[in-house]
Amino acid sequence: MSDLIAFRANRSLRRATPHDDSVLITEWSETDPAIHTHVVRWEWGGDELIPALRELGSGDGAPSAAQTLAAAYLASPTAVTLAALHRPVDPAAVLPEPDADGNAVPVPGQVGLAFLDRLDRWLVVKDNRPGPDEFDAWLEVAWARLAADLGATLDADDPPSLERRSTLFGLLGRTWARLLDSLAAALLSPAEGELAARLTRLMLVAGLVERRSLYARSLTVEEILALLSRRTLLLPDPPFPDVVPPNRVKLVRQATTSDLFVVRREWRGYVADEVADIRNVLAKESSLTRFVRIDESELVQTDSQRQDSTTENSSEVSDESSFEEQSKRELSLDLSAHAQVDVSAQYSSVSIAASAGFDADFSLEDSTERATQVAKKAIARAASKTETQVREDRTRRTLTRTELRQRHQLDNDTSEHVRGVYRWVKRVDRFQVWRYPDRFQLEFQLPEPGRYLLSQLQDRPAKPGAVSEPPEFELPDGITVDNYLDLASTYHATGLPEPPQATLGASAAITLVPDKSSGSTGGGGGDKWNPPVLTKETELPITPGYAVTSVEVGVEATPLMDRWVYESPKIQWLPLESYHTITATVAVGDQVTFDAAVGTDGGNKTTIQATGTSTAMMQYLDAHLHAASGDLQLDPPVTAKLPIGVSLVGALSGTVAVRATCTLTAQAEDAWRQEVYDALRAGYDAWVREWRGR
Repeated sequence: MSDLIAFRANRSLRRATPHDDSVLITEWSETDPAIHTHVVRWEWGGDELIPALRELGSGDGAPSAAQTLAAAYLASPTAVTLAALHRPVDPAAVLPEPDADGNAVPVPGQVGLAFLDRLDRWLVVKDNRPGPDEFDAWLEVAWARLAADLGATLDADDPPSLERRSTLFGLLGRTWARLLDSLAAALLSPAEGELAARLTRLMLVAGLVERRSLYARSLTVEEILALLSRRTLLLPDPPFPDVVPPNRVKLVRQATTSDLFVVRREWRGYVADEVADIRNVLAKESSLTRFVRIDESELVQTDSQRQDSTTENSSEVSDESSFEEQSKRELSLDLSAHAQVDVSAQYSSVSIAASAGFDADFSLEDSTERATQVAKKAIARAASKTETQVREDRTRRTLTRTELRQRHQLDNDTSEHVRGVYRWVKRVDRFQVWRYPDRFQLEFQLPEPGRYLLSQLQDRPAKPGAVSEPPEFELPDGITVDNYLDLASTYHATGLPEPPQATLGASAAITLVPDKSSGSTGGGGGDKWNPPVLTKETELPITPGYAVTSVEVGVEATPLMDRWVYESPKIQWLPLESYHTITATVAVGDQVTFDAAVGTDGGNKTTIQATGTSTAMMQYLDAHLHAASGDLQLDPPVTAKLPIGVSLVGALSGTVAVRATCTLTAQAEDAWRQEVYDALRAGYDAWVREWRGR
């Protein structure tokens, strides 16, 4: 550590004093000095949003409430927005709502805003450096035009004087309030940065006109430039800064302006220091010192690695199907006819007798049987086997040897004694302080400044076409219909089977017609005691992997007209031509449904259908049987084939419809999951083999 020998500062500390025009106060009040009889006070500042923000106070919810008020104000017609500033401001703009008499209402302060907009554009053309006379000439013409546009709203002042404060407040007071309210709303809205910059410029232009009125003299080029480019706006307090949202980036200390001191170092020389060693050599004496130092280090490193992997994968699929169909049709037709004529003569009269007859018998029987069987069997066997063995041995030996030899000899061949003194030396440095005044200083912390660099060095991008390292094969949520495609994408699997549907529908339609050879079609003469019976049995095949859990049955039967013997309430049997009562019994699985058509008389329980009155006959359509069972649950569910049995009594023909709801079985769902798992594992194993062999 060297000592501090010289320290000199080239400049002394000082405090900078701001100029009066370095800040622009946006809210103040003043009185008219020309009036001595009473006090006339002018209030410069916001008159809509700023007072509303003051009422919020300084609570925790003030910033969020202030942003809501700012958004509402920017949507009002009196706010100054970017849409109004992108083109020259229209001094004749009116409010969207007329007054009570239906007349258009001008926007307050719009004429003054148009005046400031024209002045701003003219100053930009002049590069903010117009000459004093040129600036006053432009203001004189524009000021007279502004007063003419406002007309009777001003006091009699011909020509209008810019140096008169009452005239200035009358022409620009309302415009100043609109600009300040709009600027406060833009500062509280994060997305209105461009609007805030534009309004700040207009406030500086308005402040330039106010300074010209206050000084009552021409402004120099330097003063105009300073008022437009080196002036800071001061927002009214309150409500600022209580309504400003907190900063996202927290500083260690508040930002400030101070002087920056830089210390520079320069080497100047060396001076003698403390005694390090003393050597004495007598007359005619010699001294020899030898120093030998040898450093030797050896490093032996051995690395051994062995990797064994075995993969077996194969699949075998066997499909079996059979189809059988049998059809049978029989047709029988018998026709017969006979005729006879008898003639007899008597004395008193002639008698003639004639008779004719025709018989026809037709029967058709058609039956079809069809059976289909499909079987699929998947067997996994060892068809391919892959073995990989990797062994790597590496040995490294490093030997480092360092040898240092020093020889120090003193030889005194004189007759005098010699004394030698060895001393340390000190380095002399020169320090100089350089001062850089008025520097904006921010103090903040950077947590782990090298973390981003380290992450970039560790997470290097993979080479194009390289195989990435596969993750661990894990199925924490199992295999479901919703995630099996995502798992296939994760583990690079292809050929996954589609998931089976949760429910399927199966239906059967059964038609029952009588055998005409049995004479059960009605007619034929004679009284009938027993009605015909139509029966049929069938089986509904069920899709493999599904089970029938519920069925619905519908029955339609046509009535049979004949002369029936029915039971009378007087305990006797009476013959009557009418429609027979229809009963339908349908058995599906372990469920049996029954229904009957008894006519329009709901309380009828006899053999024939009745209307409940002796003056009305039973109509054909009323005698039909229309029945629906509703939802019938099967417990336990039926698989493979669903047995169906139908019996119709007292019907000419009938149709039965059976609709079955089939639900996926747990065994079929587990089989699908197993197939998906096998495909996922096969894709993952192929990915691992490709990654290891890269």
